Amino acid sequence: MSVAKSQKQKIELWIATAFEQYAAKCEIVREVGVSLATEVRRYKGEFSRIVLSSEEVELRNDLYNLMNRGCPALDIVELMLVCTSGI
Repeated sequence: MSVAKSQKQKIELWIATAFEQYAAKCEIVREVGVSLATEVRRYKGEFSRIVLSSEEVELRNDLYNLMNRGCPALDIVELMLVCTSGI
C-alpha cells in the first residue's frame, strides 16, 4: 500500500516538527563556529526531500505506520541523526 499525497504531507509535518524540537534542544555553537541547531535544520530539509521523493515509497510507508502507531517522531529524528551524521 502506498501513501496518498495528503498522507505524505502529514508525514512531512510530523517529522519536520520533530526536527525543530531537536534543533531547539541543540542551540549550542560547536568549536567550528556552526550551530548544532543549524546543522539539524539542514538535515531536516534533506530528510524531507528524501521522504517526499517518488523513489522512497517503502520508507514513506514505514514512517506512516510508525506515526499511526504513536511512535514519537523525536525518537526517529534522534535515531536518524545518530546513524547518519554522528550529531
